Amino acid sequence: MLPAPATEGLDGVRLRAVADLWRREKREVDVAFGGVSMLPTIAPGQRLRLRCDTGSLQVGDVIAFLRHDRLFVHRIVAIVRGGEWLLTRGDAHPVPDPPLRRDSVIGRILAEPVSPHPRPTRAAAAIARSIALLLSCSPFLASIATLLLKHLWVSSAAAKRLLAKR
Repeated sequence: MLPAPATEGLDGVRLRAVADLWRREKREVDVAFGGVSMLPTIAPGQRLRLRCDTGSLQVGDVIAFLRHDRLFVHRIVAIVRGGEWLLTRGDAHPVPDPPLRRDSVIGRILAEPVSPHPRPTRAAAAIARSIALLLSCSPFLASIATLLLKHLWVSSAAAKRLLAKR
């Protein structure tokens, strides 16, 4: 997942400076990210709580990290070399990211987010993952996919409500 517009204007130097300050102060901040790489677990724009601390990272944790002067949110799938290196992967991606140094991690998402919408049906979630995988190569197509997936997320919830009333 890519960052929400609030961090998009920061260049790499400023983004790293903010990340270092937040880690040093062990801040907890409310954040939202765009992108579809963490579907169906985290919807684009969903509010999350980020604890800026890297002390107790475990496999399965969802973390925020910097790579190539950009902010990402992915899940830890492996911790290697005494904890100095991590493998991460977006839930919608079949293949892990390149190895990541622990000092690139900003912090950990505290809990699975509570969606403002009910979780999508299994079919909607499968479609969302497929779209995310196919469109993750192009930023332009990813922005279109984000709009479509938001509609799909809400539409599946509306469909469930209609079926429940019958």
